Amino acid sequence: MKHQKKFDAKPDSQIRKTNQRPSVRFPDACSRSPNEKEQRMDQSGADRDEVTCIQIARYYFNTFSNPHSQTWMRAFSTAEEHFDYSNGPVIASLVARVLDAVRQSRRSCFMFNNPACANCADILTEHERRLLTALSSLRRGGVERAELELMMLCEGNDTARVMMWLRELALALPQLPARPTTVTHH
Repeated sequence: MKHQKKFDAKPDSQIRKTNQRPSVRFPDACSRSPNEKEQRMDQSGADRDEVTCIQIARYYFNTFSNPHSQTWMRAFSTAEEHFDYSNGPVIASLVARVLDAVRQSRRSCFMFNNPACANCADILTEHERRLLTALSSLRRGGVERAELELMMLCEGNDTARVMMWLRELALALPQLPARPTTVTHH
């Protein structure tokens, strides 16, 4: 998530003459790689709906850390683009509810990656990974795993509200395809 700001170099005298401010450019992608507690998005086992929820969450987190960015608007447009005009705003609102519950339970900062950096957006921080795993597990019937991930994410604090909103989010997402049943003959 850490991008170095690159300024267009102009001597001070030029800036004063033109009354222009230096421009700031961020690279399209950095060269960051995952640390031992992080993982690439494609290694998470999450489906596109769950990955989109993390992207929506990142836009909210970006707004929390930089209110002037107004990226919460991008959270809604991303949800509408992926889920559709009717369901997108509902899902974006439920992601916000989940994050609010996490923020009330956790005592330390939630580490997230920059949604605008192509490389960072492909890496899940430990906290993002735990939230995504909890959502994925819950959607696949793994309530115990979801509870464990939330306990770790919320630093051992109460997770009841987080679980309640995460269940609502899981129910609002499109249903997963039915798993084939195997019949064994004895």
